[in-house]
Amino acid sequence: MKSIFERLAQALQGNAEYLAELQRIREAYDAGVNQVDDVQGFVKRLRFAGALEATTAGSIEIDLLFVAPLDTAAGAQKEPLYAQNSMLGASSPMDKEGMVWQLEQTIKDLQRQETTEFRSRYFGECLAMHKTLAMIGWLDAAETDSLYLQIVKAHEKAIGQCLDAGEPVSPEVLQKESYRRQQAEERYAASQVLGASD
Repeated sequence: MKSIFERLAQALQGNAEYLAELQRIREAYDAGVNQVDDVQGFVKRLRFAGALEATTAGSIEIDLLFVAPLDTAAGAQKEPLYAQNSMLGASSPMDKEGMVWQLEQTIKDLQRQETTEFRSRYFGECLAMHKTLAMIGWLDAAETDSLYLQIVKAHEKAIGQCLDAGEPVSPEVLQKESYRRQQAEERYAASQVLGASD
């Protein structure tokens, strides 16, 4: 948790109000008053207030999923960690399936967005979660490419909804997304061919 608090403090430099709140949360956590879900709630509020970049918030939220509750005795944890995340519920073990489920739910949230601000935040969160899953080795090549294509398609749909709602979207963004979609589809097709040949 120490590194998570330090990352938050660095990201909030210059914002005295949120830094003061972070300090209070950290002191309460160190004293055993706050739990991991209190920190998660703070991170979510920062993200939706625009005080924390979506990619940073997504990365920290994923790190928090692996923090054991304060009342867990050191060395006594034999079962999988249970997520202190309201999306997963208290009875859901924090395993690959749980994290993939959370990513899929966030992808669904992304494709419902109609404003540029929230589209960008959810897209960043999806990419951060996807990157973390791939980096810790919980996705094989086919799963990595399949989920990435889902993210790209959801983002493309959200962009279309933003345009329909009158939100400004630059030609550069549209061009970049077209290229991203092409690359994602090519990667997915290649992984399917490789998977079929194994």
